[in-house]
Amino acid sequence: MASVQFYGKEKAIEAYENCDVPAWGLFSGKQLLCKYTGIDINEGKTLLDTFLEKIEASNATYTLKVFESEGNKPVKIKEKTECDSSFNFKLDSEEVYLDRQEQRGYGGRFLQSELSKTLTGINERLKKIEEQPVEEEPEEDNFQESIGKAIQQSIIGAIQNPEQPNLLVDLLKGVLNVPVSKPAIGNVRLTGAIAGLETGNSNASVKEKGDKLQRLGDAIDILELHDPKLVEHLEKLAKIAATQKERFQQIITMFDLA
Repeated sequence: MASVQFYGKEKAIEAYENCDVPAWGLFSGKQLLCKYTGIDINEGKTLLDTFLEKIEASNATYTLKVFESEGNKPVKIKEKTECDSSFNFKLDSEEVYLDRQEQRGYGGRFLQSELSKTLTGINERLKKIEEQPVEEEPEEDNFQESIGKAIQQSIIGAIQNPEQPNLLVDLLKGVLNVPVSKPAIGNVRLTGAIAGLETGNSNASVKEKGDKLQRLGDAIDILELHDPKLVEHLEKLAKIAATQKERFQQIITMFDLA
């Protein structure tokens, strides 16, 4: 692709004036599109501006060639006429051109920009969701959501109180309905609870649940390193999940799209 020296109609016309050579020919590749053969640079500028307005929707690369006249006489210009100077330009501004290039996959600038826009949009939507008034959920959903809320609060309670290992053990017994060995004295970790699951019951479904708990434990370990207010944020998310089902689904959907 030919190199481009100028972007935008105004820059191209300014470059033409700076050449201080009235006669010009406008080319697209080797094709001569339009020309001015006179000796009045103002007249040449007006004709060039008029023609560029007619093709302003184009994103092609154009070449403007200028031709010096001999004895202030009109210049004969054809496709193969040798020019005295030339430059390439696009009618798009540089910003618009780069955006189009990125959208076609010619670089990472567009992806970075889109990611930034997506994250900004998620933050704005989260803020709007938080500001929405709490709506009453249908009565038939109250019982199920009450159970979900109790489970979520129990998990958060177990995380907040590692010095009370029985909290997590009792929760696992109630949710999974399997025997769970109590951990030794000291801080309880999810990996300890999983070990109890695997020794107490070899059923494949229990093992699968144990694997999920392992993943949950690993995720919490990572989140604790990056979020000093992890517990408060989990409590807030749990509250939304328990009381505002539709808003919670919106948040989860945004996570899936991130």
